[in-house]
Amino acid sequence: MTDLFAAATSFRFQTPLALLLVIPVLWQARRIVAPRRREAFLFSSLTVFGALPKTWASRLFPFVRALIPLGLILATVALARPQWGEQENRVESEGIAMAICLDRSGSMRNEDFVLGNQRVERFDAVKKIFHDFVLGDGKYSGRPNDKIALVVFGGYVDALCPLTLDHEALAEMLRTVRVPDPPVNRRGELIPDQLFQEESATAIGDALAAAVGRLKDADAKSKVIVLLSDGVQNVGEVTAEEAAELAKEFGIRIYTIGIGTRGSMFDPLDFDEETLRRVAEIADGEYYSAENTETLDRVCRQIDKLEKSQYKESVYTLYRELYTWFLFPGIVLILLGIVLRTTRFRSLP
Repeated sequence: MTDLFAAATSFRFQTPLALLLVIPVLWQARRIVAPRRREAFLFSSLTVFGALPKTWASRLFPFVRALIPLGLILATVALARPQWGEQENRVESEGIAMAICLDRSGSMRNEDFVLGNQRVERFDAVKKIFHDFVLGDGKYSGRPNDKIALVVFGGYVDALCPLTLDHEALAEMLRTVRVPDPPVNRRGELIPDQLFQEESATAIGDALAAAVGRLKDADAKSKVIVLLSDGVQNVGEVTAEEAAELAKEFGIRIYTIGIGTRGSMFDPLDFDEETLRRVAEIADGEYYSAENTETLDRVCRQIDKLEKSQYKESVYTLYRELYTWFLFPGIVLILLGIVLRTTRFRSLP
């Protein structure tokens, strides 16, 4: 479980309808600020008054007339109860526990996949796509909240990386994995080698059992194995079906991906598609066929959509009342306006 926090601020009026009172206030303020002219004294000419010097009182009088209307407006805003809120979003995310099983048997050296318009080995294409699948790159959103383990296998199984959220470290481990090179002499001729033959075999069942061992005690609601292979199980102590039954006991789903084209010119030997289908069926997963880079990419994107992390978002907002910032200045302005209009700035009539 991962908790993420996002803080934000917001402004609101608790009773915004009170702002409608501003309209009659402004209407009355118009009469106060610009009162209707009335003739009080009759003069033959006002020219003589234009020559009189302006006093500081005459210059301030327009501002004094605006004090009461401005105070009324501030008081009206205070009635609307302005509030400043501090908002906190708490996101609880529950990731998936996932184990990726990659076949690195000798047949994964076949160069029938393409990356960047260049023909590459199957295993290199698989590594690139799964790197993007985990870290995210363009087509993939990445799996930042998922704990991911890495298991690679040929004739032997190597549980290379335990469940981890350090996906950069996992990706670095994946980059170091290679399909074993066949031993040759100085003339480039193959040399019979028992260890190479064993490493080039395919122990699908043992790899799945190792992945189950990584996942069975994981604290996650969803546990998934993604198995990718182009071979036929020909070594190992556990059959693929037995490993699938074990996975099902621990509530682990298995997605199997068959790599390459059956009986192609690059790989005349058929891979065991039926076993991969049966494993997925037993463990409540799905089987996919990936004959080239495009289909493999499409399959991984489909799995990426199927297995999503779960999120729950809660929003907490604490509001602080701001009406005093408007009410008290408004009262002061009204009182000041009344005092000034009835004393020094009183006008006649």
